[in-house]
Amino acid sequence: MFNTENNFVTLIDNLGSRLKVSIMMSPQNTCCLVFDRDPVNFEIKNNILYIYAPIYSSENCDKKVLLEMLEENHLGDVFTSISPSTKDLCLNMLVTYECEYELFEKQLSVFVSKLRELKEKVKGNYLEQDNNSSSQSVKDMIVTALPV
Repeated sequence: MFNTENNFVTLIDNLGSRLKVSIMMSPQNTCCLVFDRDPVNFEIKNNILYIYAPIYSSENCDKKVLLEMLEENHLGDVFTSISPSTKDLCLNMLVTYECEYELFEKQLSVFVSKLRELKEKVKGNYLEQDNNSSSQSVKDMIVTALPV
């Protein structure tokens, strides 16, 4: 039987190798990587890889913009939510299946690009659909691993 948790650990290890960053998972199977200045958290739990990143404080966000962000369809396994512990509006992605590294890196690159797009939209206090956004590869970003 396939063990998805092992696949997720291997994906994160391969990511560290490709980015030339030492990634240490905590005993709780969590880690945080900072892509340029954007922190992205990884957590492996119950055979699911949770990837999430704060966009903006929901308490400081315009309520109309916040509601639109929560209702926006990001397609696939990517969605927005409000963190109960930090009250941040977060972008989330779930990986629930065996995944090849190249696909994982591409999905992560799209995730980080979407995160940046949403941060800009919240800062500008507006929302409009931008179907022309391109994703920068995570390989082209400055990456730092943080202890969790």
